[in-house]
Amino acid sequence: MNLKRSKQDDVNNTVLKVLAEIEEKAEKDLLPSIGPIKGKIIEEVIKDHKPKKVLEIGTLHGYSAILIANTILGYIYGKVYFDIDFKSTEPILISVEKDEKLATIARNNIENSRLSKLIQVINGDAIEEIPKLKSKFSMIFLDATKSEYLKYLQLVEEYGLLNKRAVVVADNVI
Repeated sequence: MNLKRSKQDDVNNTVLKVLAEIEEKAEKDLLPSIGPIKGKIIEEVIKDHKPKKVLEIGTLHGYSAILIANTILGYIYGKVYFDIDFKSTEPILISVEKDEKLATIARNNIENSRLSKLIQVINGDAIEEIPKLKSKFSMIFLDATKSEYLKYLQLVEEYGLLNKRAVVVADNVI
């Protein structure tokens, strides 16, 4: 068996296990979750648009952050998690979560998924945190306070945080 493939399978199995645990807990606690159906849509967007850096507004328990980072690793970079030189790699996903307890839960789930070097969770109000960001993003995923979506986008644009041809995905807009 190819050792590289074996490592990738190990990471994917870990990620799938963590995602399943998050779904189970979310259902038990009556929390919303992107889940596998919406997750497939996000995966397709990533395959089609090939974002290199993602800003997520609204982390909740970390499901979508884990899904997005893992999808980017698999479809875009084609690299095995263990082969990435983390000393020279910035996070590929920055997620902003207002609730401190949820940010902690998300960080724990992300750590358990073994993708913590690729995902940064910022605890704070996105309205205050967006102006502090320095990265440019090729994808924005909005899954927070729905009435603030327009304000989030205006701030991202105002501070020049969008790459050309960036894609915006927003949950629960219909």
